[in-house]
Amino acid sequence: MNMNHKVLIIGIDGGTWTILRPAMAEGYMPYLKRLVDEGASGVLESTVPAITPAAWGSFQTGVNPGQHGVYNFQCWDKQNNPHFVSSKDLPITLWEYVGSSGKQVGVLNVPMTYPPRKIDNGFMVTGVLTPSIEAEFTWPPELKRELMEAIPDYDILTLDVAHVKPSELPFETFVEVMVKNIECRGKAAAFLIGKGLLDLFMVHYHASDIIQHAFMCYLDKEHPLYDEEKSKYLFENFYQKLDQMIERTHKAFGEKNGRDHLLLIVSDHGFQSHMREWHIRPWLYKEGFNNAPGAKSSDSVALAKKIGLGKLIRPFLPKKSVDRIEKKVKLKPYVNRVAFRCSCREGFVYLKEEDPQLREKTKHDLIKKLSRFKDPKTGRMIIEKVYCKEDIYHGRCLDKMPDLVLVPSAGYSLSDQVPPGGEWFHTISIDTDMHVGTHHKDGVLIAHGNGVPVRQNITASIVDIMPTVMYYLGLSAPDVCDGQIITDIFMREFLDENPQEACIKLDMIHENNDQIDTYWSEDKKELEDRLKDLGYM
Repeated sequence: MNMNHKVLIIGIDGGTWTILRPAMAEGYMPYLKRLVDEGASGVLESTVPAITPAAWGSFQTGVNPGQHGVYNFQCWDKQNNPHFVSSKDLPITLWEYVGSSGKQVGVLNVPMTYPPRKIDNGFMVTGVLTPSIEAEFTWPPELKRELMEAIPDYDILTLDVAHVKPSELPFETFVEVMVKNIECRGKAAAFLIGKGLLDLFMVHYHASDIIQHAFMCYLDKEHPLYDEEKSKYLFENFYQKLDQMIERTHKAFGEKNGRDHLLLIVSDHGFQSHMREWHIRPWLYKEGFNNAPGAKSSDSVALAKKIGLGKLIRPFLPKKSVDRIEKKVKLKPYVNRVAFRCSCREGFVYLKEEDPQLREKTKHDLIKKLSRFKDPKTGRMIIEKVYCKEDIYHGRCLDKMPDLVLVPSAGYSLSDQVPPGGEWFHTISIDTDMHVGTHHKDGVLIAHGNGVPVRQNITASIVDIMPTVMYYLGLSAPDVCDGQIITDIFMREFLDENPQEACIKLDMIHENNDQIDTYWSEDKKELEDRLKDLGYM
């Protein structure tokens, strides 16, 4: 691969085809449509769970969460001790690998980069999880002063800002705040690109995630609260502006670094409407997996003592009196077979029993009961899939991962909170909830540049981005990397350097003739001829 190649990555947090395709079709995102029409695109599958820190952590490292250990904004152990994640939790990242090779690297606003880590031959401006602009959020440190002088209104979307309820601001005002944020990000990208030649640069736009959490009901035509007027307002004001910032960033990078570069537009996950939230703790208590909802560990001792009250007073009182007292207390024996925590949608189960047979029984019982439980209001299954950690994770942090990951069905989320009154379900409302939209595993991938074929049915994983970028830059990905090079986005160049793998690709084409699109139909003969010249056919 050409050692002089350059890469621009634009991150659209929560970018989803269910919104971007209508926005392109209706003329609100003409530049994005041009990139899709001229390049390769498809689905970029997220991590399990499909949440910001896990996904962007895997994106930067090329490894699954079992290797880097991050699966939520806050992770726990079996004793429920919390750990707030940061860039310190990640192993060596794409930025460090590329920078240490002597290439110039720039990173702007990417999640899971705070606190900023040193990049040889590069700079970094951290993103979400940065506490505020008062923090030291740049590498090198002096870059902060330069950035703030060039863009005085520069800001970072903190988690506090991200959780402002739409009802707390007028609709138009909320959208305006998010538009200003992406404009600010676009200005910062142009400023940083202009500072010098770069081999790899990434800018991340986070506000799309916030808009979709807040207003997915207005963007989803199947949602009961769909509002055509507000949908149009969002397309005209937010997504059109996002399209302009993508164009501005792409053109600025090309003007400074030359047209021979690869553009990748990626998202950490997709989006879907959010209808119902299941408060699972009361159910776990009812089914005998955990102690009383909301009980603290110190309460458990008191409960156990009360349960033993009958034994203490039996020698001194008549049996009828003891039975009456025990009945009045109405306490179940204390059990604590699992600990449960949540992300914004999925649930994490930690099996607490030490005995392997008891742990296996608890796991089997829990999966069995979850697979049968339905929403009493809708009659739908709530849990789509229960993953055992060994099925989806591997690596140095496997022991730290939750034993089970619960993925709810479309439209549902799980909560580890116990609401007043102990209700099991909460119907999501635009007036009271921040998350009328929630995550989906299918994100977006767009590739554009010289030699990139026109294809619109690519499927890749978020861990594939890191080795793909390194390959294009003429570097080798580390052996620990879980991802694979996305050969579909530059098949011709890959063919010359990796003919054996190209043969495998060609075999796949022959075996799936019904799936051959225009690109493969036109180039199959060329591929065959070139493989013959190389002696592989």
